[in-house]
Amino acid sequence: MITKDDLNVIHAQMNRELSQKDVGLDSIFFCPVVPTQSDRSIIEHIDRKPGPGLLWHTARELGIGVSWSWMVGDQISGVFAGRNAGCRRSVLIDANSAQHDDGWTNSGTFHTVTDLCGATDLIYRHDFSSRYCSEGVERDLL
Repeated sequence: MITKDDLNVIHAQMNRELSQKDVGLDSIFFCPVVPTQSDRSIIEHIDRKPGPGLLWHTARELGIGVSWSWMVGDQISGVFAGRNAGCRRSVLIDANSAQHDDGWTNSGTFHTVTDLCGATDLIYRHDFSSRYCSEGVERDLL
């Protein structure tokens, strides 16, 4: 596990990367509950990924709809948390991925990108395109 200081360093790096794209975060939430299982698909605590609790809390706190939200994470548990919470889409950041995602992964359930800026580009591309397209085209994009 990492310390809160380590987590703050990670969050600072995320903010630096996002600021390169003129993107800011409204807030960052985390669950301090330490996992006891190594299987990232098991919900041990409702607020710990892959549980949906923290995403639901965040949506309430920020006044946003989960069904229109994207979950971005660097572990498969984040993808599962997004699915379990009812998020619109999930993005897995995998620096070792050879795939620069323009579509779905082989599983058909989430996108894969190599970094946070790639996730930002993907989300903007999908959301911006869908907002300004006709209904028929929007269904094809999403």
